[in-house]
Amino acid sequence: MRAPRRITPSPPPASFPVVLLGIFALALVVRVIHLWQLRNAPVFDMRLGDSAIFDAWARQLAGGDWVGDGVFWYAPLYPYFLGVIYAVFGDDGWLARLVQSVIGAASCVLLADAARRAFSRSAGIAAGLVLALYAPAVFYDGLIQKPVLVLFLLSVVLWIVADRIDGPVTSLPALSLGAAVGLLVLTRENTLAFAPVLLAWMLLTRAPHRSGRALPVMAFVLGLAVVLAPVAARNKIVGGELHLTAANFGDNFYKGNNEHADGWYMPLVALRGSPEFERRDAVEIAERETGRELTPAEVSRYWTGRALEYIRSSPTDWLRLMAQKSLLVWHAAELGDTEDPYTYAMWSAVLWVTLPVFHFGVLAPCALLGIWVTWDRRRSLLPLYLMLAVYPASVVVFYIFGRYRYPVVALLVLFAAAGLTGARKYFREARPAARFACVVTVALALTVANWPTDAKTRVRAAGLYNIGVWLSRQPEHNAEAIEYYESSLALRPESARTLYNLGNALKRQGDLERAEARYREALRHEPGLPEAHNNLARCLESRGAGLDAIASYRRAVATAPSSWLYRSNLALALARGGELEEAEALLREAVRLRPDHAELLFNLGNVLLRNGLPDEAASTFLRALALDPGDARIHNNLGHLLLTLDDLDAAIRSFSEAVRLDPAYGIARRNLDAARAERDRRRGTP
Repeated sequence: MRAPRRITPSPPPASFPVVLLGIFALALVVRVIHLWQLRNAPVFDMRLGDSAIFDAWARQLAGGDWVGDGVFWYAPLYPYFLGVIYAVFGDDGWLARLVQSVIGAASCVLLADAARRAFSRSAGIAAGLVLALYAPAVFYDGLIQKPVLVLFLLSVVLWIVADRIDGPVTSLPALSLGAAVGLLVLTRENTLAFAPVLLAWMLLTRAPHRSGRALPVMAFVLGLAVVLAPVAARNKIVGGELHLTAANFGDNFYKGNNEHADGWYMPLVALRGSPEFERRDAVEIAERETGRELTPAEVSRYWTGRALEYIRSSPTDWLRLMAQKSLLVWHAAELGDTEDPYTYAMWSAVLWVTLPVFHFGVLAPCALLGIWVTWDRRRSLLPLYLMLAVYPASVVVFYIFGRYRYPVVALLVLFAAAGLTGARKYFREARPAARFACVVTVALALTVANWPTDAKTRVRAAGLYNIGVWLSRQPEHNAEAIEYYESSLALRPESARTLYNLGNALKRQGDLERAEARYREALRHEPGLPEAHNNLARCLESRGAGLDAIASYRRAVATAPSSWLYRSNLALALARGGELEEAEALLREAVRLRPDHAELLFNLGNVLLRNGLPDEAASTFLRALALDPGDARIHNNLGHLLLTLDDLDAAIRSFSEAVRLDPAYGIARRNLDAARAERDRRRGTP
């Protein structure tokens, strides 16, 4: 007779804090490995787009300027967060990214505990693991960009909401929730859409009496105000206008809603999508169109008005555009602006391994499964459903970047965790019709989210292009920049901006023939590109094709009639060819457009002198010197003019100043010697 089998009891589950610690460790290790693998890649030190703005702003803050000037143009919390890191640890990119990796790992812990509170222990573990390995999260946590802070703060919000998901919200959690939402708004402005959802939730939750509902609402508003009011006050005191966060709503709204919009980012001026141009172009165009100087709020209203006019005049086209943007929001492709995970995966094995599985195209359908699985709790989960609805809608209103939609990932992770851990029970207990509907809708979502498009190719091409832009700013890496531009063109050969920048890089390398060919190809794809016309003309001039260069300069002026630079370049080319009257007219108009530019005034003075207008030329040179008294060329040419007016002593003073400013300026020294010799001759000095 066999002895009875001994049944070993299964060990009790580990306490959840231990599980959370394991999730934190996994997430942190994954992120540190990712950073280590990027350390020698050209993208590690790359600062383009918003990252360049935030880095420069943080350095300014760390240097002691914590107030700044003017109203904020960008949401301020992330730059201030980065500024504190720079002030405490120095502006080393490694340290900032390591701090962000810790914060990213903390987000995994918060979402894991939120899922446990809202759903189950197993859902909590699944949520933590999913976010720990979610490729875009690993990617964004390693950038000098704000998504890491956005997801952390939203995880705090969801952790508080999950804690009160099945009961009334009391005053202290409501106060904390309001403060967390306020900080979130200071990082990503459109998350303000969460505030009315959470207020409605608190008003609808059960409480013993009416005051039990009013107090949490007031506490939430107080928490929100405590965070936002100081920033609004700072904007009013320093910038003269009241803005809750930043003043860039209008131009962003217009970029996503105009007759040329396609859902992707599109700058106001072609080839000027960098943040250093964005604000300037938005202000200059608005002021030129209105004919007066505008405040930041007026600039925002101008662009908002143009977007609304487009919506009113073309409602069908706008609805089609909104549908197109909605598809982009829910598509698997992680739309990058200056950086993208697909390009970074060239150096990061972590991204190379995780991207095929842990991406948006898998997460979103799993979250839909979670909504099916938890539908019987829809009353208590209503705030999560509403937050999941309003945030993507707030993104669609503008234009689509992966980092703009990224906050929705926190909500998707919660529902995906509930779906992955609850699906078995759901399919065992649900009615056949419900099971069928669930399978069909999730399969449809999976198909739509992963529908084949050129989005990833377009994003990768942009990523390679941006690396080329970064490298081209460092003369010693110009040859590498050319390689990246050519790799980008292999993916998108029709990209005019890539062809244009490749032409610039080839021109810097002295390969004028290939540069000219690239400029012409760029213009074939985008004939209205004034920069390409202008630089093509400079190439043509360099190889002696003066008439062709003038024709190309004329096309640059025709496509950008408000540009003082292109008028000036055309004028100088005409002057070199002896066409002085037209050159003078063009330079006068250029000076009218840019009266504070010493170089323009200097060139105008030279042409006036050649046109026989010495008195006006002298006053023009003096205006140029008032703007730039340290330019030796202006002093020298003024001295030459004074010689023609027979004011020998004044000419000698001008030549002397030119030589003092630039002792190696041979022409000025020779002019000075000749003027002194003439003075001595007139005085009869041997």
